[in-house]
Amino acid sequence: MVRPPELSCAHLKAANETMQEEANYREQVYRVVRRIPRGCVMTYGQIAEILGDGYTARTVGFAMHGADDDTPWHRVINARGACSTGRIVLPE
Repeated sequence: MVRPPELSCAHLKAANETMQEEANYREQVYRVVRRIPRGCVMTYGQIAEILGDGYTARTVGFAMHGADDDTPWHRVINARGACSTGRIVLPE
């Protein structure tokens, strides 16, 4: 039987801080997206530019993957002007 490695308080504190930073990172993205007016769209790159250092179009897209129902994900488009839905097929 293999024992899991011992976790110190420092390890747990670091893991908790990392989770907090990730949650804050995502919330920054969601805040911008929630402010996009009805009938308007923004690209992932535009959102990344607004948010500044540490944000790229790809990381904004990653954050949007976990967006809840209160976040209008359909107002965020890729550089080609289309919704990036991954493997989801949307009806035309």
